[in-house]
Amino acid sequence: MKFKLNGKKYKYKPEYHKRQDELNVKRPSYSIYRSGKVLYEGEWIDCSFYIFDKLGKSRIGISPSGFTKDGLSEIGEVNSQRFVDMIELSKFKRFRIRVYDFIFLSKIKCLSLFDKVELIKENLKYILIALIGSIIYFSINYFYDSFLQDLINKSNLVQSLIVFLSLSSIMNIFHPFTLRKEWTIEEIDLLIQKRLKKERKDLEHEEWARNNNSL
Repeated sequence: MKFKLNGKKYKYKPEYHKRQDELNVKRPSYSIYRSGKVLYEGEWIDCSFYIFDKLGKSRIGISPSGFTKDGLSEIGEVNSQRFVDMIELSKFKRFRIRVYDFIFLSKIKCLSLFDKVELIKENLKYILIALIGSIIYFSINYFYDSFLQDLINKSNLVQSLIVFLSLSSIMNIFHPFTLRKEWTIEEIDLLIQKRLKKERKDLEHEEWARNNNSL
């Protein structure tokens, strides 16, 4: 979203950082930051936005995303609070930002929903197979005068197999039959290395995120 403040042009574009659990036990989490670009000396440069709502008025602070030295940044001088500019927003521009934030957060909620589905994707696959099998069974009985139903009623072996599968499914709800995986030393070491690598990556991101503002 583009807008103009005090003669300067800005691009408002929030970003998110996705944190993935290497063990796929927890759902991914999202950190959201107000970021964008400012047109400075004919070049679009990254910056961060901070919005303050107080007593019915809104102000936006513009801060550099990069490093500062001796009070100077790549987008101009910074004050003691590390802001290049602190500008009061009109109600219309604040409304536009609210709408943009709402759309962006809706996107994050959709991503979170897909993350939930991803964890049960295998289960959904089996449910779909069972549903297709049920539809085929119903269709054959409907169009061929209960052919399969009569065949099952006349077969003691098939009925016994159905009872066995039904009882197994019920017991599996209360006592899962899944086989326990035994971890080897090599697998444990690999998981530890992945965890340490992920923690280093998160720490590097936290350093970057200090210059950005969460929604």
